[in-house]
Amino acid sequence: MNYLSRLSCLLLLLSVLVVTPACKRKATFDDGSGLDFVADDEDAQLDDVQADWDVVVDVHPDVHHPDVHADIHKDVDVPEAVSPVDDAADDDAFAAEDDATDDASADDVTDTVDVPDVFQPPVTLLFIGNSYTYTNDLPGMTVSLAKSVGLKWSQTSETAGSATLQSHIDQYGALPLIAAGGHTWVVLQGQSVEPAGDPAFLKAAATLAAAVKAANGEPAFYQTWPRKAGDVLYQQTWSGGSPAALFALLKQGYTTAAQQSGGVRVPAGDAWMDLIPKHPEIELYQGDGSHPTVAGTYLNACVFVGKLGGLDPTTFTWTPGGISATDAVAIRASAKAVLGP
Repeated sequence: MNYLSRLSCLLLLLSVLVVTPACKRKATFDDGSGLDFVADDEDAQLDDVQADWDVVVDVHPDVHHPDVHADIHKDVDVPEAVSPVDDAADDDAFAAEDDATDDASADDVTDTVDVPDVFQPPVTLLFIGNSYTYTNDLPGMTVSLAKSVGLKWSQTSETAGSATLQSHIDQYGALPLIAAGGHTWVVLQGQSVEPAGDPAFLKAAATLAAAVKAANGEPAFYQTWPRKAGDVLYQQTWSGGSPAALFALLKQGYTTAAQQSGGVRVPAGDAWMDLIPKHPEIELYQGDGSHPTVAGTYLNACVFVGKLGGLDPTTFTWTPGGISATDAVAIRASAKAVLGP
């Protein structure tokens, strides 16, 4: 071919290239999911792949195409859902979040939920004693006070004047009454001075307490108080000659009875000894220097509810008739003083 012929062919080829539109280029990606990704233009390729990939992630969340992923990350911000994840790290993150949620929930329950009084369990008391129990109806006053603070208490009693614990066993049917069961606490009170050294007291106390335990109850020993100063009883040597000495003997007897039986001691006598020197204007004794006034019985009731109910007597507000508000505050303070914080 001569020079002119070659030049003509070259011009013809050049004209074809100029006149003919540019061919579209297609890029097809197969990620193994059965879906193809097609980009019609190289400049739009990444955008189209990104959009189509988002669809695949929605439909097939477990699909990952490493080649496409690598290309996209050159120029395009990819949502975290597309990025490969570390399963172990992800599990740890969710576990930490769950733990935080659980902790927050526990705190919320602790801070905001109060147990209403309706969930207080019922408590039944059986009082076994003598005139130190039935004077001014100590059982009834104790239950009235307990109910005033939301406790579900009820009571029955078996009492007889001047009765000892042994006479309750021999004469008054205490053992069958205890064996019938149904009592949360069985309150045991001896004759006013027998715990001060009579061996029969500890023996009878052990027998009654064992019966209480066998009936699924708990024995509570009602520790009483000494006779008033000046009583003729103090002329007898065994008494120790004073209220303080007799009090120590009575306390020792009730403490031993409670310890040997696994029961509790209700320290009413301690409260009397605390209140008398602090507030001599509050008369706890009747004229006989032995039995309690209403104030004395109220003091005993405060000790009972505080001890058996696990409550602070200074928070009580119920007061029986005949006691001033000022005296009631002092009485409750002495009950608390002997029960401790």
